[in-house]
Amino acid sequence: MNNLFSYENTIKIMENLENPFSRGYMEMLFGSDIVACFEEIKQLHEAGEEFPVSFDRVCPFAFSSKGNAFKRLKLRYQDIDYQILYKNVGGRLDGYYRGHYFLSLDCFEHLIDGFEIREAYRMIIQNK
Repeated sequence: MNNLFSYENTIKIMENLENPFSRGYMEMLFGSDIVACFEEIKQLHEAGEEFPVSFDRVCPFAFSSKGNAFKRLKLRYQDIDYQILYKNVGGRLDGYYRGHYFLSLDCFEHLIDGFEIREAYRMIIQNK
């Protein structure tokens, strides 16, 4: 019988309290997609990537509106805070190019909407 207050569950809870930055605990609080994305950003940053944040990747959960976040990005930040990489979408020479935006950590942290997401980001990025 799997009881919430069983010895095994109590041990798991105690392990999470001893290590509040464990991946399982973070996923329980914030969701696995967010944790995986922020861990990927952390790894890219630690590898020396100047612009580790893909705007399109973080948009669904970090911003209340992609359009508003994009407007704030263009109004408040300069080209030194983000990088645009263009990709040929049409697949031929006459195809059109789409810009993919990559942000610095500082730029992304200031653009995040919502206290909970910002705190999740800080907890994962600062966890050594």
